[in-house]
Amino acid sequence: MLLPGSAHPHPPRSPAELADWLGVETAEVARWIADGLPSESAGIDAFAAVNWLSDRLDLAPVLRSRWQRFLGFFAPFVAGEDRTTVRRISRGHRLFVPHEPTTVRWWLPRIDQAEDEQWSVTAAATSTHVKVYGTEVDGTAIVRSRPERRAAPELLPLVEEVIEGFTYGYRHHRPDDTYHGRTSGSCLDLTFAVGERLTAAGRPWRLCSGVIAHTALANPHFWLEVETARGIWITIDPSLPALAKRFAALHRTDWRVWARAYTGGCDARRITLCRGEAPLRDIPGGATIGSTIGEAIVDGDNAWSCLDWVCGECRWEFERA
Repeated sequence: MLLPGSAHPHPPRSPAELADWLGVETAEVARWIADGLPSESAGIDAFAAVNWLSDRLDLAPVLRSRWQRFLGFFAPFVAGEDRTTVRRISRGHRLFVPHEPTTVRWWLPRIDQAEDEQWSVTAAATSTHVKVYGTEVDGTAIVRSRPERRAAPELLPLVEEVIEGFTYGYRHHRPDDTYHGRTSGSCLDLTFAVGERLTAAGRPWRLCSGVIAHTALANPHFWLEVETARGIWITIDPSLPALAKRFAALHRTDWRVWARAYTGGCDARRITLCRGEAPLRDIPGGATIGSTIGEAIVDGDNAWSCLDWVCGECRWEFERA
């Protein structure tokens, strides 16, 4: 695996850099550190800062606004107001690698909702500066996404119980990660936590991956589908209820309303890229969970496109078609 190393786009930040990113004074960050914000000699990890501030959003108005906007994007589905949407989308990449590449090969997954179920890639332009390799792939597709609403009252207690015992937050994913038994982490970790409970209950399920369908909010996202006794696959997305629970002060609905909406339901505000096992084979270093989002091979090594929203390696643009 070819990891970013010193080319990582978000290395530990100084208090001044973190203050600039979050729109506060440097002295405020110093107070946070004194109050327990995790920091090391190398600086402050962005994920650790976001997780610590998630329980103190009154201290960081910019971060609070970001979370309000994110939850507000999904509120129409919870309120029963989501509608089928047709979008024209394009996708590009920025890879952060420790040397200038000689060759790069891209795998872009098919799109379930696309009319032709695949990208139309017509051109690619590349540029390199410092240790950032940027590739803008002219890949476009027309996608129709529909909301789904199926009541699943028998599964709701299980989903709520997992969310109750789970701390939602961000962490740095790596190809050799294990997701078994985690009680904290991101959407991928929470999805596996629910999946483990379903497996224990004898319920077949499969991992789903995609991206949030908004240019400013686009980031990789994971959820799952579970098979019913009638052979129908229904959606469970525990992450949106978990976020509603964590940021209850930002909206007026009980997070359990979100749990009901997303246990058996799915909004039209995401693009589905993969259901079940990653379809790629013979990837140098082996296919990863990242294969469900896309892979990049740099000079014969798997560069493992990052799953973390902070790194911003996936660039998506959406417009109504």
